[in-house]
Amino acid sequence: MAPVVIVYPWTEARVSLRRGMPVMAPAATNAIELAAAVSPRAQLLISVGGDATRDFPQVGFPFIREKYALAGAAANVRNVHLAEEGHDFGPAKRAAVYAFFGEQLGLEALDEEDDRITIESPEQLAVFDEAHPLPQGAVEGSDEVAAVFASYLAELRGGQAPVTRVDDVAASPRVSYTFKAGDAVDEALIFTPPVTGTSASRVPPRAGNGRRASDRS
Repeated sequence: MAPVVIVYPWTEARVSLRRGMPVMAPAATNAIELAAAVSPRAQLLISVGGDATRDFPQVGFPFIREKYALAGAAANVRNVHLAEEGHDFGPAKRAAVYAFFGEQLGLEALDEEDDRITIESPEQLAVFDEAHPLPQGAVEGSDEVAAVFASYLAELRGGQAPVTRVDDVAASPRVSYTFKAGDAVDEALIFTPPVTGTSASRVPPRAGNGRRASDRS
């Protein structure tokens, strides 16, 4: 496990960005305690000087390391603090993560191959657009999502589902998924090929176990 610029004493009440369902508030816990609960499993925590993790080496990490020590695994947790960096997943952070996973998984952590990384436009990354609109009856916005979850939970708990303005969605059939094993086409999609000019040409995926630690991040 390698959380990057995310472990500090935030709770749902303070950080709406990472709110989700309020699992921390009822238990009166926070991300530092959750990270400590990973003990004795190997963990790398990356912090920086340019965001809310700026005091993690002095505030959060000693607590986590102590819990690891209680489990006899103090050597299994470490902190990389980049005092001059900000809240991102830049090259120095990626290098530390690749090295960590390479060590844990027995892989050789090689340098990144920048020519294999394609920076795609927001339009290419968009799931829904004018040509691919949201399905009819799709839930939009935090209020509607929360209402649907509340309805489902009430149904599961045997209670009376609340009346919401998205009843048609709550009553709609659930989507089913089936597992499909990966193949060469999937590999080519996962490992972005280099770009030549304005068009990208695919490169064959690596055979066997020839992946690097950086490929698996």
